[in-house]
Amino acid sequence: MRRLALAVLASLLVVDTARPCTGVYVFQDGRALAGNNEDFWNPDTKVRFVPAAEGRHGRVYFGFGNLYPQGGMNTAGLFFDGFATKRLPITGMDGRETFAGNLIDEAMATCGSVQEVKALFARYDLTFLEAAMLMFGDRHGDSIIVEGDEILDKDGRFQVVTNFYQSRSPETEWSCPRHAAATRMLGKSKRFTVERVRDVMKEVAVRGRVSTQYTNVYDLTNGVVHLYHFLDYDRAVTLDLEEELAKGERVVDLPSLFPKKKSFERYRAERQAEIDARKAERVAKDVDRTRFPDLVGAYEVAFGTTRRTLEVTLADGALLLGVAGAGDDRRVELLPEGDDRFFHVDFDGTTGVRFVRDERGAVTGLDYVNILGNRYAGERVRG
Repeated sequence: MRRLALAVLASLLVVDTARPCTGVYVFQDGRALAGNNEDFWNPDTKVRFVPAAEGRHGRVYFGFGNLYPQGGMNTAGLFFDGFATKRLPITGMDGRETFAGNLIDEAMATCGSVQEVKALFARYDLTFLEAAMLMFGDRHGDSIIVEGDEILDKDGRFQVVTNFYQSRSPETEWSCPRHAAATRMLGKSKRFTVERVRDVMKEVAVRGRVSTQYTNVYDLTNGVVHLYHFLDYDRAVTLDLEEELAKGERVVDLPSLFPKKKSFERYRAERQAEIDARKAERVAKDVDRTRFPDLVGAYEVAFGTTRRTLEVTLADGALLLGVAGAGDDRRVELLPEGDDRFFHVDFDGTTGVRFVRDERGAVTGLDYVNILGNRYAGERVRG
């Protein structure tokens, strides 16, 4: 199934408050390491390599089929990862610029230290982080947690982040068991090694319908990523960033880097069966498909302070939705739920589109609902 970069649509990090993740950063004797668990129900995981360009660092990103970076490292030894949180309004952004594009990618492409990230973020509106946090760490010993309104600096040898706002409650009230376990293990560690960070990530891994899809242990000092797939911590794939970037820009199916595992294949089949069932439950069988050509066109949608043009096209009788300029391979099929009402389901979640008509029956716009249930209105700008 071709997928739409839902996060690009909204120009934000797509997250779900039911999604747990854990990140750690450690620094000792001049060596910087970072670890993260990507905990989700989407088994369609990818690795994307982006070579350096003039004024821009090379970088590797990890994430899902929509290719939106969930975490990664650059050639300057800077890493980041994102963490879902409960929605919390961000204030104090008056007068700040709105970045036209992906601010996280801009940071990874242009920054070589946490201090540079802080300077970059101080210029721009960060309201896209109302339901997410970011961790950045560099090879020099600095790390931060960006909570939107607050930026928390590392205090001591390590820093841990999960899915709650540490600045919003006293440390005595922190109750996340993953945060507590990682903090306890790191606090008892005399030496920070790749193996020790791996063991911490193994301890806080998640099993069940939401599972740890992959784990990264970044050696920021040496530009190496140790990658583990689907709860298997006995087998690692080591990626030397400079060597991998020399092969050119490319996207790799993350599970293909590892031998097949029955547990993962079973898990992937179960998740696909869930999606198929959700489609079958909602799709309408008696929709008048001769009306589909009326819906084709371009729609300008305001996602907060960012405007995007969504394009609706028709191919082989199927209605497709995509972002203007993103390419045909980024379009997704809209399935009919009723007259002028459509939906799309994939591993990321369910999105919806309702086309709006005037009193004469002409299509004038659409309402787009993202996977978090947020509604965005769009005006038809081209038929």
